[in-house]
Amino acid sequence: MSPEIRINNNVIARVPDETGVHKTLSGATIYVDVGQIDADAKRQIIILESDEIGGRKKLGLTHQGIGNSKDRKRGDGKDPEISVSLLNRPIRTTHNDRIDDGQHNEWSTEEGPFHWERRTVKNPYWVRGRRQK
Repeated sequence: MSPEIRINNNVIARVPDETGVHKTLSGATIYVDVGQIDADAKRQIIILESDEIGGRKKLGLTHQGIGNSKDRKRGDGKDPEISVSLLNRPIRTTHNDRIDDGQHNEWSTEEGPFHWERRTVKNPYWVRGRRQK
């Protein structure tokens, strides 16, 4: 099940990757919206709504699929502290590769001709339109 929702480091729900109303471990209901999580999007947002978490909360996730309400960039900073982690993660990762362009001289102190190439790898599960069930 994914995402896993925690309040103050206690797991309250493990729900499927579907938007809708789900049951928490205590039997209460929680609305989870995962429709805005997309590997191509700039921001990854999950919306939670329940009386157990204090109303409606909008959390931003990192590219690793982890979010916290105390995070100054992605959370609201209010109590209780809510953290969400996707089990099918990361959403996407970025790598910086050093590409060698030519020959190195053994006697030279220079590192030689090379350039940096940045590439982003997207998790196919979170690419919109190709979402697997």
